[in-house]
Amino acid sequence: MSWIRPARSAGGRARPWYPDFHALWDRVLHEHASPLRVGFAVGVGVLVGCSPFLGLQVAIAALLAIVFRLNKLAVFLGLQISAPPLLPLVLFVGAQLGELIRHGHLLPMDLDALRAMPTSELVRLFFLDLLAGGTLLGLVLGTTLGTMAARMATRRASPEFRLSRDEMVQMGARLPALPFQLRQYARWKILFDPVYALVASRLKGVREILDLGAGLGIMAAVLALRDPERRVVAVEWDARKAAGARRFLSGLPKIEVVCADARLFPTAPVESILLLDVLHYGEPLAQDAWLGRCASALKPGGVLVVREHDASPRRALAEKFEQLAVTFGWNRGQGFHPRRTIELVHRLESLGLDVDTIKNAAGLAGLTLLVARKSPAAGLDQAARPFSE
Repeated sequence: MSWIRPARSAGGRARPWYPDFHALWDRVLHEHASPLRVGFAVGVGVLVGCSPFLGLQVAIAALLAIVFRLNKLAVFLGLQISAPPLLPLVLFVGAQLGELIRHGHLLPMDLDALRAMPTSELVRLFFLDLLAGGTLLGLVLGTTLGTMAARMATRRASPEFRLSRDEMVQMGARLPALPFQLRQYARWKILFDPVYALVASRLKGVREILDLGAGLGIMAAVLALRDPERRVVAVEWDARKAAGARRFLSGLPKIEVVCADARLFPTAPVESILLLDVLHYGEPLAQDAWLGRCASALKPGGVLVVREHDASPRRALAEKFEQLAVTFGWNRGQGFHPRRTIELVHRLESLGLDVDTIKNAAGLAGLTLLVARKSPAAGLDQAARPFSE
């Protein structure tokens, strides 16, 4: 274990192993510490803290932190919602909400009466009320406090992982153009997904960009804000999202939104191609073919940026969420086929690209960003459709 090391005496003889507490604390503080994961961890802690499982909350919180690979410190911070000074109030509100949900009226009691009642008796009498009301209270408080924690963590993150204040203001001004459901989704992506700042920082000086699977056009908007002279073609095959992208990107004349299947869209010649969270919708052979077309389409010195799930066993939960998104129609696709990052790296390298891997830079889903550059001396394969007509 990296946080336990042997100490040596002056003569070089090893003494018994002892814990390096500074390293242990650093590990606890920084594990799974992206802003979105921190916010989610706080929310989970709050939800458990509002449950009626008194005496088991710490064990439940620890188990959830391990299973969902959450920052343990953030989970236990959220669990403090049930600390002794707040516990009576949490139980009171949870019981009242539960009674209202289950029976349509509030309990005829006040806070003083609740405090006078032994905790064991309170839980025994009102367990179902506390379960229903505590869950609702935990979801509301967990979402609120988790969002606050994520925003605080975002502000403390490296500038490479976040948009500037001015960019956030400009992006926020575009949100009202979207329908409510898409607006809330875009708001969370802008606030907490580090991919936009990460990708934009690696495309300095690039003026021609093809975004395949562009969604609502958030990446295209960031790129245009950082360089108004950029030409961006944003391709999205979900007609609802493509229409939302046109509204979101209104007033940016050098951005074109195309509603088409990104897998079949002609991809040349261009300085940069983006495949962010879309490659996994095709089977491995189709992915390899798509990557081959993109690599061939790049101009010499061009860059292909890919963000994907790492299909390791520890990412099974993230994959389940993605599968649900496809099943319920939020993300349009013909299946979900994640691969090991090393497989994608080998494929890109076999295409003559130099690959830079950025792990754990994508928030809750645990995605990996691959920045693959084509040699300036490489040739260019022409495709059917020029980048700009």
